[in-house]
Amino acid sequence: MIPQPSHGTTPQSSIVRADTVLRTAHPVRRPEPSPSVGPAAVRYPLISTMPALGALATAPGSARGHVRATLARWGLSAFEDAAELLMSEMVTNAIEASTDGHGHPVYVGGRLPVVIVRLVATGHGLVLEVWDMMPATPVVQHAATYDEHGRGMFLVETLAYQWGWKTAPDWPGKCVWAELRP
Repeated sequence: MIPQPSHGTTPQSSIVRADTVLRTAHPVRRPEPSPSVGPAAVRYPLISTMPALGALATAPGSARGHVRATLARWGLSAFEDAAELLMSEMVTNAIEASTDGHGHPVYVGGRLPVVIVRLVATGHGLVLEVWDMMPATPVVQHAATYDEHGRGMFLVETLAYQWGWKTAPDWPGKCVWAELRP
């Protein structure tokens, strides 16, 4: 059984609702779609998972491109700007968690750490997930006016309908998720 999200900035009752979307234990396993709903008979959830990205500086750009292409394919381009920004910030945060104080990757079992990006469209909105291999908890920082870093999770907290993080028993790190609503 997957634990409930153990951290977030929203009331526990709303975290539980969002977690019903996020019940898959491993980021590349796909749940069965739910029954058809709505006039277009769309079968939710719609799920798109990118192949694993190396936790490198090029990952946020690749993730943004995936978000843009996926939302266009799903006809959900209204979410595009906010989803691209949040995904970029969440992937950047995952990369920073996967590097040491000098910006070098922290190898896991002798391998380059990876980041997995997944989008889940539901009948209620869009959930962005970023899986990384590091157990460090995401922290919302309040950067000073001229600080060059430290605003990523603040933007997630500000723009998302709700957000949180969770662990899974068969994944070494965590998943940070953010939900967007129309």
